[in-house]
Amino acid sequence: PEPEVAADMLKLHSGGKVSAALLMAMGRSIVHEKSTDRNKSAATTLSQHHDDLSL
Repeated sequence: PEPEVAADMLKLHSGGKVSAALLMAMGRSIVHEKSTDRNKSAATTLSQHHDDLSL
């Protein structure tokens, strides 16, 4: 799934808090395909979601 969709799903499952392990798993999958522009923008989106969740 797209990172923003995954983040929303994780928020639902964890009561609004994304676990570090799940973030790491999502990050690994993005890093694995980091050669494409699509995944670079996905990494940016994921990092923005992480900032939102940290507030």
